[in-house]
Amino acid sequence: MKASTPKPLQFRQGDVYLRRVEALPKELREIPRDGGRIILAYGELTGHAHAIDAPEAEATLLTAD
Repeated sequence: MKASTPKPLQFRQGDVYLRRVEALPKELREIPRDGGRIILAYGELTGHAHAIDAPEAEATLLTAD
């Protein structure tokens, strides 16, 4: 029996889509947390935020901008 390739991890919340990648660009900078939250995107009209609200989360938001 042939071993199956694992499916990539994917998450979606409204306008935000996250997926696992094999490699990252070399030139990245960290985006600081906002009040302990990792802000993925701010809403354009209402000002709401798509955020990870877990100060204990072992995650870092990076940008190539």
